Amino acid sequence: MNIFGDIDRFECKSIVYSQPSQFGPRLQQDLQLVYVYEGDMKVQVGRHVYRVGAGEATLLTPGHEEIFHFAQQSETRHGWCLAGQPRSSSPLIRQLEGRPDVLPFTPDMRDLATMAMSVSSQPEGSRLYRDALIKSLLLSFIHRTGCLDDEQPVIHPSLARAIRYIEDSPPGPMTVVDMARAAGVTPNHLIRLFKSGMGVTPKEYFWKQRTGKAAQLLRETGLSAAEIAYRTGFANPHHFSRVFTKYQHTTPGRFRKDAWSRNT
Repeated sequence: MNIFGDIDRFECKSIVYSQPSQFGPRLQQDLQLVYVYEGDMKVQVGRHVYRVGAGEATLLTPGHEEIFHFAQQSETRHGWCLAGQPRSSSPLIRQLEGRPDVLPFTPDMRDLATMAMSVSSQPEGSRLYRDALIKSLLLSFIHRTGCLDDEQPVIHPSLARAIRYIEDSPPGPMTVVDMARAAGVTPNHLIRLFKSGMGVTPKEYFWKQRTGKAAQLLRETGLSAAEIAYRTGFANPHHFSRVFTKYQHTTPGRFRKDAWSRNT
């Protein structure tokens, strides 16, 4: 099971807060593991408050407003790793929201965090290694919640065929009728399958895939935005900019600038 789907942003960082300190409120967008090395903090998620002490961690899921309150009597040194903007409607995210709030930050998890932090300061060529370490750290915590042991729903065969058709097709126009024909169902039935199985419509999934491929080219190549637009199947650069901004929540130019600045 590839629980990270088409996520292409992974981060691992740490910070020290002097006493007393507060961060937030902020709306959580990511799947974020927060852990404490020294001190302690309270995380207010909606109406619930969780205490995370030294040697403990908690996993924050998308779509909730959060406020962090840090130790009153000492400094708090904590870290976090995240997978950027997963689908909040996915079965795994829904399961994680009902699991234990705070678990031990084990020695193996601490080692993974240390390695991911050290790799984060190295050149672009180490990015895939860093991302693998972060995924392992997240999976290590998720495994301890018991979620990975649960029986996961099997994807509908017609939905699987449509997804494969979208992901394997060369750049170019594609309609819901095209997708439905490849899946062997009617367009309306395909829309229902996508909404129940993926939490999005077929067209939303299609454009998310296209903008995800464009994001990879923006981050990893020096191709112009216009060239990337044509290579990933957009009608023109203006169409590319508009759709990319909608699905990636930033402009192509800003995405590339931020991605390259993180790797300098």
